[in-house]
Formats: sequence, C-alpha cells, structure tokens
Amino acid sequence: MTTQQLKLTQIKANQWNCNYLGPKETQALKQHMQKDGPEKTLPLVVRKTQNNTNQNDEDNQQQQQEQYYEIVDGEHRWAIARELGWETINVIERDVDDQQSKSLCITYNRIRGRLNWIKLYDIIKKDQTTGINITQAYGDALSDKEIEWLLALDNLIPQARTVLEEALKKHPEYTLEQLYMLSLFPPTQQESLMEKFKTPLILQSLKQILTPFLQQQPPPQQNTQLEKLLTSNKNLFANNPHRLSKN
Repeated sequence: MTTQQLKLTQIKANQWNCNYLGPKETQALKQHMQKDGPEKTLPLVVRKTQNNTNQNDEDNQQQQQEQYYEIVDGEHRWAIARELGWETINVIERDVDDQQSKSLCITYNRIRGRLNWIKLYDIIKKDQTTGINITQAYGDALSDKEIEWLLALDNLIPQARTVLEEALKKHPEYTLEQLYMLSLFPPTQQESLMEKFKTPLILQSLKQILTPFLQQQPPPQQNTQLEKLLTSNKNLFANNPHRLSKN
C-alpha cells in the first residue's frame, strides 16, 4: 500500500469510531507527534468519500474540484494534527465499503487505544435492526462470543449505561465480559450496583463487588449464568485486586 499526503481539510471523521484515549494518553501521543512531525507520524488509514458536507454552500465549486476522504483509522492523530496547526498528513488509502470500514476500525481500535463497548453496542444494535447479519459483518473483528455479549448489553438500564461509560474512560481494565455479567442482573439490582461504581470501590475486584448481590437470590437462570462466570472462569479476575483481566 502506497503512502500519500493529504491536506487535513480533505479528511473527516467517521461515525463509528469507538476508540477512546485518556488525557495522559492523548498528551503522550501529542508529544510524539510534535517530535516526529507530519513526515514521520504513523499514516492515517482513509477511504474516498463524498464531498465534505460541512463546508459552506459558497465553497461548492471548490468541493467539486477536490476529493474528500473519511478516516478508517487514526482519528486521534488527525485531531491532534489539527491542534498542532499542520496542513497535511500522510495517509494510506483503502478501497472499502461502510461495513468493511466499521470492521477495520474496530480491529485497529483493539490494537491501539481502548474500545468504548457501550458505543460499539449502539452501532451493532443499529445495524441489526436494519437486517444486517451481525456475525458476517463483524466476524473479522469480533468473536461470536463477543457479539453475543455486546447484544446482551441491551439489558442494561440507562443509569448503568451512563455510569459504565464514565467508568470505562477512567478504568479501561473493565472488559466486555464483565459488562456482560452486569447486564445479567435485573434492573433493581443493576441500580444498586451502579451506586458501587460511583465510589472508590470501582478499583476493587469486580468479583468482590458482585458476590454480595449473588446472595440476594436473583432469578434462577441469571444466578446460574453468574455463578458459572464467577467460579469457572479463572482468567476473569487478575491476581492483583486493582487490575482486572483483559482476556
């Protein structure tokens, strides 16, 4: 694949990027980019798209003469490049459709940065409601089990979604499997659990937080699923109580 140089004004973000970088990670990336400059910074991955609809109508004539591109990977680098006042950046162009772009975006996100599982659920759920075969569409980026866990997040109450999204930004150690576990609890117990996540207890082992709720006798099916997850998956919890498994 050939690297080419594009003006930053020719590039726009996609609508399905689920990657999240914390303030420290963002600052570290910015420092590296300042040191490397446009020529040595890792190229963005982009695809050709329609003209930039964010421009004013008076710019239509110029738009017709200039090709625009959508980011497949590298939105944070693109945003930082704009902050640094760069005019151009290196890119690699891929010939992919929407679904291929989504799958590639997820794959790249898993390599660098961290995934916002809640946002990814929203994207996949939207595709499912339009009749898209989720396994076929996302099979290259996600396992069947991960797709099952993502769709189960439909059971999270709104309060849980809000709290967990904030928790994921601060503590990326929380995994999709652990969010799936929380989705198995009935709404009233989810509400109580979220109170736990608003306190410093968020850094305790998830097992320590969840075990007391198992003793409140949730419905048999949920109880069985949770007991199985808590007792049979030895890799779910790291030995360090302040760091959860990333498996």
